[in-house]
Formats: sequence, structure tokens, C-alpha cells
Amino acid sequence: MKKLFLSIALLFVCAFGLVACGNKVSEELEAAAKYLDGMYLSGEVVDGAFVAKAEETPDDYSVVSKVIGLGKAFDIEWSIEMISGNPDDVVLTKGEKETLIIINEKSEEVAKYYLVAVIKDDKTSIEKKYEKVKPAYQLMTWEEVQAADEDSVINGSGVITGIVGTNKLTIYFENEQGGYYIYGYTPTEEVKPLLAVGKTIEVSGVKETFKGLVEFTSATVKVLADDTKTLTPKDVTETFKAAATTKDESLTKLVNQYVTIKGVTMKDITNDGKYLNFTLAGKETYVYISSSSNMVTSKEIETLKGKVQEGMEANITGMVALFNDAFYIIPNTVDSIELVIPELSDAEKVADAKEKALKLAEEKVVADLDLFTTTVYEGVSVSWTSSNPDLIANDGKLAASPAVDTEVILTAVITSGSASETVEVKVVVAAVAKMSIAEVNKLYGEENIVCVEAKVVATYNGGNGSFIADETGVAYLYTKLPEGIALGDSVKLIAKTAVYENSGKEYTRQLKTISIEKLEKEITVVKPSKVELAEIVDKFSDATTMTAEQKAEVIASPYYGRLYEFTGYVVAHQFDTYTNYGLSLTADGATFVLYQYQNDFQDEFKALVGKKVTIVAPMYGFSAQYGWRIGTYLTAVEAGEEATSTLPTAKNSVADAKVVEKGTAVELIGQVATVYNGQGFVLTDGTGGIYVYVKGDVTVSAGDIVKVTGKTDFYKAPQIGNTDLVVEKLAEGTFNADPVEMTVGEYLAMDPKDYTNFGKVVKVVGTPVVSGKYVNCKLTDEATANLYLNDDVKAALGELAGQKVEFIAVTYNQSGSYPLTMLVISYKVVTE
Repeated sequence: MKKLFLSIALLFVCAFGLVACGNKVSEELEAAAKYLDGMYLSGEVVDGAFVAKAEETPDDYSVVSKVIGLGKAFDIEWSIEMISGNPDDVVLTKGEKETLIIINEKSEEVAKYYLVAVIKDDKTSIEKKYEKVKPAYQLMTWEEVQAADEDSVINGSGVITGIVGTNKLTIYFENEQGGYYIYGYTPTEEVKPLLAVGKTIEVSGVKETFKGLVEFTSATVKVLADDTKTLTPKDVTETFKAAATTKDESLTKLVNQYVTIKGVTMKDITNDGKYLNFTLAGKETYVYISSSSNMVTSKEIETLKGKVQEGMEANITGMVALFNDAFYIIPNTVDSIELVIPELSDAEKVADAKEKALKLAEEKVVADLDLFTTTVYEGVSVSWTSSNPDLIANDGKLAASPAVDTEVILTAVITSGSASETVEVKVVVAAVAKMSIAEVNKLYGEENIVCVEAKVVATYNGGNGSFIADETGVAYLYTKLPEGIALGDSVKLIAKTAVYENSGKEYTRQLKTISIEKLEKEITVVKPSKVELAEIVDKFSDATTMTAEQKAEVIASPYYGRLYEFTGYVVAHQFDTYTNYGLSLTADGATFVLYQYQNDFQDEFKALVGKKVTIVAPMYGFSAQYGWRIGTYLTAVEAGEEATSTLPTAKNSVADAKVVEKGTAVELIGQVATVYNGQGFVLTDGTGGIYVYVKGDVTVSAGDIVKVTGKTDFYKAPQIGNTDLVVEKLAEGTFNADPVEMTVGEYLAMDPKDYTNFGKVVKVVGTPVVSGKYVNCKLTDEATANLYLNDDVKAALGELAGQKVEFIAVTYNQSGSYPLTMLVISYKVVTE
């Protein structure tokens, strides 16, 4: 990892200095040497005196090839003088603008060395030695990984216990100390075929914590052994019993580990079959089954659900996860639930089946019934007869929905060995009246069962959801389309109405399928209404939840559940770790209508970023933070050449480059906002800004339109690294900064985990402060933002120390608890 090591500002000059004999050293050369000390001499102040101390250099880093002294530039000749250790562990590579020190970070041997600089003019030279040490490489313990600073480099080794995904992977692995979690890993072609459950791996990555879960991100993975270990889950039954709650540290420390809990009591399945609840020793938790945790297939999920028998004992096996700091289990195989089937007599088996049959009468029948023919107990058989097969067939199929609620008697003959019993189960087949979608969209609050005939006009997340329409409106169908039903089909749907609110953050009406059948007739679809985008951009505030009054406005809004045609600019918007794409009134994305990331045609929509388009799409929900949601579009066309982006088409956007994995190849086109000291520049493209690190001459200027081809990197913020970097100037221009004017409080409140906050052009007032060779921006008595300044700006700005200055700058990166760093574009003194 490339790093530029900046030592603490010097209080005293006390480096090793050797002056060439016979010539007097110039003041400029002496000043240059002092400036170099400020950059590379490390140490601490003890009893008022500066004491030099060897600096640790665990990673690659770079040093400058020139230094300024009293306005005069001097060349530097760098070399490495080993004190102890392997010379191959510290290698120097010279460049035109800077010199790279390559560290063998995986070496287990300590290497001590001097970083030697010779600064010279035509007559004299000064030699400086800076003591450094490359520490021995060591794998971190589980506790060290948990305690490491956020965004710091972490490592670990263990056996793979679970793999989720096909291209971008989530990997669970563990050792005797604990469990680990790799997020968003894209394996190389060499590593991918080696990855398998049971393989031993060594991992290095960047630490991120998401909802309390420590993750390896931007990870590199090395498969250490050819052999595959047979996994044995850790038995944590007694630990679970002894814990006071599911939030006890004894349980939460098991996160990401492969475990088994024996002798639990199964309860039920809740929330659309995602939560399989169980209890043990007075504590309740669950097995979580979802498409997002796809170590098991859809078919295996259904098998697991079928194993849930209320009141029956089971053994639970899987991966430990946490939600709200509480322990739960993610299944990793179809055997994650193992029923402990007791020995029963034939009479007891028949009694169990009878109890199960009678439960069918507890709810009105609105869909096919599961008329089981056997149970979990061996030797049980059940046969069924319906008193009204025109409504419910003998196999439980719902043949029709009556005009009024109608009772049907289902007769079950239950047999096990010599025991047998005939049971009559009285069920009520519910009358479900056909409704228009407009009528359905008026239902909210209580759960209702409705019947609609409509056409599937758009799918969502590959068919895991969809939008259906008739001539009165559009509704969002939350559940997955079954096999045989596809986009464009007309269907008859019986469904439950529901509202998704997400703790007051969102309001979305949705339908959950009970039954769906394909119709031969064609359903007419409502024609889209043309509406100005400005009319529907109705963001309440920056708050994340709605008040009761705001929610009432959304419920009553005429925009809900309609097809619309509207025109706007396609923009990207970063939120937390997600990038959403949508329409905005303006190309800068200041007013945004959310387009959800799971929608179909996402790649096609991304390709339109920066362009003005006209789309037809349903309006189907509201977000407190963003405003109205639009669903998967039915059509999308560019709104004309005069409305398209002024920039050429690029393969990727800056917003994309900020969130993809480190090392991902990207191609960006944008405008240079500012150039920093010949080491790189900030590129902007309407979706945000990103720093492009350049090793060598920067051949572009602020305002230039450039094409950047390279790989993503990370140094305290997302950036484009120097590896395989190509910068092509397409046109010259002038960068017209349109900064976001911020108060000091707003600037300090910017979240460094929200990558849209990096590369943002801002205007903020602060006070320049000088500390040694540094000039920074004091915002409050407690907070000072670091400034990255070009040399010609630094001296001039230093003269304004203590005065109020208005800065126009680009946010660059962030370190520790400091505010975001700024690359200064321009500044002016604030006159009262």
C-alpha cells in the first residue's frame, strides 16, 4: 500500500548532517535540509528537547525527489543504508518526481535502516540520515482485529466455513481464536478455483464495521494448503444455556463461527418465512433464511421451512451472526435444522397428525391448502376427501373463490400401524371480491385479502418483485413471480395488502402473493401521465423519518400507484455503502428522485449518468430522506442532444469508482478541478469527485477535460491509483467551481464513511494556522482541518495566519478523528 509518511513538525533541527569540505553551505541549502527534516525526521519531545526516534515503515511509501529552500529547488539523491536485517526487504526505486521505497511487508524478519538523502547544489551538499525500521510481519489475533482502528489494515488466517455469492463473494473463515467475515471480495482468476469450504486461507484487508460487525474489505486472499479440512461445528449448547440473554458477550464473541446448538424447541416461522424461531433455557432467537444469505438454495430453504414443527426438539447448526447486538444463526446447509424425533406409539402418532389437521381450520382459506399425506413420524399416512370439490379439491387445491364465505368439510383418515382415526375439519373458504388496482391502492393499515386482474409491466431484482398494472393504476408486488409467469403476462392475483415502513423511514404499499394464475385475456394498462419532475420532488428534510403529518400527506397523495412520464438528468447518489441511481432536475443531482439499486436494467441506467432522459415508470413509494421512489422504468430515451452531458461517454462514473473493490479497472471521463503539487489531481464528472494519484509528471491543468484509465485504490479515501494509470487530455477548459457553501458545523458533520463527501467542492470559513512546515485551517478551538497545499500557495497562506479566510476547496481524505482534509482551489480574506 502506497503511503506518504509525514513526520511530526520539528521543534529542533537535529538530523545527521554532513557538509562537503571546502565550501560554505548556502542559506537556501540549509533551509532545504531543514524542510526535509520536517518531512522525514520522526521523534518526540522529551523534557522540552526533541529526540529522534526510528519510524516504523510497514508498507511501501514514497519520498520527494526535489525540495524547496527559500524559494530555490534542490535535487535529492536517495539511498538505503542497512543497519540490520535482509537488504531485499527494503528496496529503493527512483522516479522523476519521487522515489518509491518498496517494503516486503510479509517478511518475518525485522529490518533496520537509514533512509539517506543527499541535497546538493553546484558547489556543496548536505547528507541527511533518517532512521527507520520495518517491523516483522505477524498475523493479528482475533482480539487485535476487533480492536484495530477503523479503515486500518488487518490480517488473519483460518479455515473457510462458508462462501456466499458467485462473483463478488462473502467468505466466512475461522481459527481457534474466533470467526472472521470478508465482504465484497472479487477473487482473481488464479484464486477463484482454489476457494472452497474447508480450505485454509490467509487474508489481508481494510477494517470496516457495519452495524457492529467487523468486516475485511478490499481484501486479498491467499489459499495456503491443497488439502481440504472436514468441518466440525463448535458445540455451544451449554454456552447458550448459561447466557443470561442473547446479547451476552459469551454469545456475541462467537460471531462468524460455525456452531451447533442442541436440544432447542422449535416455535414457528414468522415474517414471510424468513425467521425460524426457536427457544432454549428461556431464551428465544432464530434461524434467518433469506436470499441475501444464500449458502442454501431456494429449494433447500423450502426444505428447511418444512422441518419446522412447533414444539418439537431440534439441533441447529450454522454461522453465528448478530442483529442489534443479539445472537442468531444463518444456515449453511440443508441440514442446518435436524429434528430430534422422539419415539411415539402408533396412537400418539395418529394424535399428532390429528392436531396438525385441525389447525387447518384456524384461518379462512384463500389459497391452496397443504393437505399433508404423511408426517415426520415414520409409518403415518393421511387421505383426504372434500365435501365440496368445486371449491376445494381432494388434494387441497382451491378450485374457486365463492361469492360469500362458504364452509367446506375436509375429512381426513389417519392411519399408523394398528391405530386409525377419522377426523372432520371444517374450513371456511373466503369470498374474495375482485377489485381494481386503484381501489387496492387505497387500502392501508389493516391487512386485507384482495383479488385483482392485471398485467406484469415491469420486474424488479430479476423477478424477485414486480409491478402490475390495470387501466386504473400500478401496484408493487413484493413476492417473487412463480415459474410460468413472466413480464408481459396478464394474471389473476389473490394477495395480501401490506405496508412497508422501516421504522418510519419509508412508506411503500405492497402486495404479497397468495395465489397467481396466468390469464388468456389481455389486461388493458393505464396510460402514463406526463408530469414535470419539479412537481414530484418533495423531499421533506434531511431527517430520516417522517412525522405523522408527513406520513398522512404521503398516504393521501394523488401520485401514489400511477404510471408517469417525466424528464430529468440521470445521476448517481451515494448513501452509506450503497449507490442509488435516479433522476434529478439538474445535472449536479441536487434534487433527486430515488431509483432503487435492485431495479432491473440497472447497468443500462448507469450508462445514462450525466444525460437528460425521458422515462416512463411507476411511482410506488416514498422515502423520508429522498422523496418519491420510481420503480423499474418501462421505457427510457435520451431527451435530445441539447440536453445530454457536455462530457463524452465514459464506461464508469466517479460515484461507481468510489464504491467498487480496490484494484478494479475503471475508465472515467471528467474535468480536472485542481492539481496538487505535481502528485495528482481531482477529477469531477457530475456524480462526484475523486483524487487521481499520479507518479511522475502531471501533464494536465485545472479545467482540462480528461479521460482516466486505471485501477481504484484507497488511501484514507477512495482514489484512482498509479498502477496502469493512463491520463489522456481530451480538451482544455476552465474549471468553474460551484461550491457547496457550508457552515463550520456542517463541514464538521460530514460523515467520512459516506464517500460522496470526498471530492466535494465546498466553501467554508476558517483561520490559517502555521505549525512548523504545515499550514492548516482552524475551524473551531477543538477542530483543525489539514490543508493539502501547492508550494506557491503555502507560503502566501502562511502570511494570513490568524485571519478569517474563506476557502474554496475539494474535500480529499480523512485521518483518525480529524475533520476532512481539503485541497485548496482558492481563498480570500474575509472582510468584516
